[in-house]
Amino acid sequence: MTRTAASAGVNAEATEAWDGPLYEGFVRFRDVIVSGLAVHGDEALRLFPPQAGQRVLDVGCGFGDTTQRIAELVGPGGQAVGVDVAPKFIDTARRETAELGIPNVDPSTVDYGLLGHEREVDLLRALGEFPRVVSSAAELRAPHRVARYCEELAGTYHRFYDTCRVLPYGDEKITPLTVARLALCEATRVVLANGLGLLGVSAPERM
Repeated sequence: MTRTAASAGVNAEATEAWDGPLYEGFVRFRDVIVSGLAVHGDEALRLFPPQAGQRVLDVGCGFGDTTQRIAELVGPGGQAVGVDVAPKFIDTARRETAELGIPNVDPSTVDYGLLGHEREVDLLRALGEFPRVVSSAAELRAPHRVARYCEELAGTYHRFYDTCRVLPYGDEKITPLTVARLALCEATRVVLANGLGLLGVSAPERM
């Protein structure tokens, strides 16, 4: 399954740059840029290695190199979802993923710059806290920190969902904001599932 949308609004200028001259520059100097950025990606995967069967969200996936590595780590029972604001990067990621025959990679175009509502920002910040919570829980041998985080994240998500309409009504068209909010819902689902998985609790697929 793939999800695409044209970027618009407050992030349009940056999107145009990433989908134009910056993309061309990355293509020209790809080997140098990717190898340089790989150092940071490798460290992130070392500190927080994806587990087999997980569904992992790779934000700002670019050409999808790291997304492909994540797909290998999670195995055929998991999935790596790569999102980027620039359609050209996503098109390249899709093409190369197909050429490599990697079935569990889903590159998608999402403009997270459209998420500016207070509840959206609260949820984004809460999601960003997950690595720190897991790290401190492991260091202090305090798994209850992960449980408390999951409970608080669920509350933050419900406040977002209660305030920010995600799905369009009736014949309303799907907009870039719709796609961004759906991606935010998916990111929350992934983080909650991973958090519960660390606690040995299975996550329901639907309520």
